[in-house]
Amino acid sequence: HIFNCNGQVVDQIVLPSASICTALQWDRYGDVLAILQASSQIVVLWQMKTREMRHLDTNYKDLTFMRWAPSGDLLALGTAKGALLIYNQKTGKKKEASGRHKKRIVCGDWNEDDTLAYASEDRQITICRADGETIDQV
Repeated sequence: HIFNCNGQVVDQIVLPSASICTALQWDRYGDVLAILQASSQIVVLWQMKTREMRHLDTNYKDLTFMRWAPSGDLLALGTAKGALLIYNQKTGKKKEASGRHKKRIVCGDWNEDDTLAYASEDRQITICRADGETIDQV
């Protein structure tokens, strides 16, 4: 259920699987809520204004990380196998980042220029542009 600040139900979101919710992330404008579930390759994108729900099929099972870029249009999604996918909400396109890790992506963050830094359990950090091209890996 989604509640407003007065505790009233605004909407009820029925998720595609019975597995637990592992992450929630609002886009920059607070218009789109991205929802991750354990062992699911689907990211649910719930639109606040229209109350519509879209399913983003990532083709990656076991998503472990997600973060919206400050621009509000890009969503980074990390996997348990070290891949990172960048989804462009405006165009609907998905692109795998060129810098791949050997282990689970555990965290990351965008800067104001839509440059992403993300880290893995393999103790490496990758810096990439919004198009997924690696700038550096340390």
